[in-house]
Amino acid sequence: RIIFGPHMNIQAPPNLTPGISSSSSSSGGADESWVALLNAGINDWGGISPITNDYVNPEKKWPHLNPLAAATAAAGKLLLPRLPVYPEYILDLSHAGGS
Repeated sequence: RIIFGPHMNIQAPPNLTPGISSSSSSSGGADESWVALLNAGINDWGGISPITNDYVNPEKKWPHLNPLAAATAAAGKLLLPRLPVYPEYILDLSHAGGS
């Protein structure tokens, strides 16, 4: 956050958090690492899903949402659904193709 400033979106998928195994990502062992990432300034957990696998990293299971929501709340944030594109880019048509 110090390097990128307050407006840059920084993503850190919770199942790829260093030091967290697939089995511990659904338990309380991951909470401190997730809170540390949030306190460091991330604002996006990525496209996590309670119903699908991580197709990019299939060996790393998605965490259960309740522990992730609790860790997020412990850092003073709220776990919310998100779109596949950041809201600030939805209406920015200046980079759209076409004539």
